[in-house]
Amino acid sequence: MNALDKIILNTWVFGLFLFSISILLPLNFRNIPFIFFVITSVFYLKKPRRINNPTQLKILIVNSLYFVVMAISTMYSDNLSEAFTNLLSISPLIIAPVMFYSVYSRLAINLNVISRYIYTSFFLSNVLFFLFLIIHNYYRGYITETYFLHFPERINIDFGKYSIHPLYASISVIISLIFSIPIHEKAKTKSTKLFVLLSAIFLIVIILLLARKSAILITGLLFTVYFFKRVNIKHLPYFFITLLIFSLLVYIIDPLWLRFSELINTIKHLNESSTGSTYTRINIFNCSFDAIKSATFFGYGIGDVKEVLTICFLENNSTYYNTHNQFLGAWLSAGFFGATSLIVMFFQSFRLAFRHRNLIHILILFLFLSMALIENILERQDGILLFTFFINFFVFIDTTNSSKSVINDIR
Repeated sequence: MNALDKIILNTWVFGLFLFSISILLPLNFRNIPFIFFVITSVFYLKKPRRINNPTQLKILIVNSLYFVVMAISTMYSDNLSEAFTNLLSISPLIIAPVMFYSVYSRLAINLNVISRYIYTSFFLSNVLFFLFLIIHNYYRGYITETYFLHFPERINIDFGKYSIHPLYASISVIISLIFSIPIHEKAKTKSTKLFVLLSAIFLIVIILLLARKSAILITGLLFTVYFFKRVNIKHLPYFFITLLIFSLLVYIIDPLWLRFSELINTIKHLNESSTGSTYTRINIFNCSFDAIKSATFFGYGIGDVKEVLTICFLENNSTYYNTHNQFLGAWLSAGFFGATSLIVMFFQSFRLAFRHRNLIHILILFLFLSMALIENILERQDGILLFTFFINFFVFIDTTNSSKSVINDIR
């Protein structure tokens, strides 16, 4: 390996590291890893392929399709300024698959080393970020009897360039909790296992503080699936005790229980006038479906969706919201092809994850699918970066032949 090869390889590794600790970076620095990934891609695409795996090429095509379809939709967008701004914001959706394809088809890499590297850095950076946040809150005098009530708002607006929307903070925390599983399993000492366990408990408390009912429900479901897939049945009492404590905390913490009681009441009275986030979300879906009916096949173009929805909400005497569902958002932007490209990406990833029996990959995919059903995760930087990196990271790892890895390629 010559000097330039080593520089580019180290650039890629540094990009992976920066991404894995990105929650510790200011908001305007969190996309810097993808600049390193562009440099890596350009360099390796000029080199001949050493590993000829047709499945990797298929993954590249499928995982790039969403961006391509959205790019085509700019051709019939009236608001070109908005269209190109939105297209630039989702550019990681093309950068990540090209980057992983260019690297994994040119280098033989120890995938176990890469996975441990990402899992550990991402997990520890999230623990540190929220630990520093709690310490900061303590010294500012924020920890009072209303702490649970105001924490989500404060993390969203009170920390400048380190602020993060509570839903995307929840996604990051849930990914960290999933990564704690292999970290704990691979830990070699009791003290390390205890540290990972206590850190995971701390992150569960953070999930409760962030107070997103969707995140709380998804966390419970993911770890229920994990328990019945991997844990010895003799630990069943511990599982139910943990679940009971988790449920009791949700019940006794008023701001959390109010969110869940609102969800329950809305479901009970769907045909009646109501208020609250769940009822608002139902109205958003109705408005989105009405808009889709008028442009079912091609959509409105990636630059015109906001205007279309704004008109719809004005007619219903409501303020503007996005679709709160990524599949509906994709359909409005690029019609049938937009929604289908996203569905195919998920379908391929799930198929490969189940084929390779990669439980961590399956849990990550379920998390993103669940969130895509209730939020436009590809319309915010934090959502775009997390989604596109991990969707491609796992699917390329699952299809790369680790038996041919060369350990010395990554040090």
